[in-house]
Amino acid sequence: MKLKNKQTLLLIIAVTIWVSVSFAACSSSKPAFTWTFWKNLKVSKRSAASHRTIAASYRQSALDYRHMAEQHERMKAEYAEYSSDVSTVMQTHCDNLINKFNELATGMEAMAKEHEGLAKLADRPLYRPIVEF
Repeated sequence: MKLKNKQTLLLIIAVTIWVSVSFAACSSSKPAFTWTFWKNLKVSKRSAASHRTIAASYRQSALDYRHMAEQHERMKAEYAEYSSDVSTVMQTHCDNLINKFNELATGMEAMAKEHEGLAKLADRPLYRPIVEF
């Protein structure tokens, strides 16, 4: 095997190991959003407390997505040190994931903001106009 092919093969093996270890580390933490979370939400869907709980879980998910985007920024920088076709493909892959993770984080932050607004509305007493006959 030529030296360049060996280096490419070693790079692919190293990256595969590194990515699998990284995903194993990420998957050990419990995700903020699970079906069980929604199913077990004890408070009424209309209560301020439930909206705050949902907003907090959206905020946590946004932080998780931002963290994954940062991890891929670091990976992309590492791939940039190599000069090969594999490096270019991996950098493009990282760019795509960075964009997706940032887009998802922005969406999660928007949903958190909406639920915080709903919590404020739920805190207010109901507006009931007095009708005189």
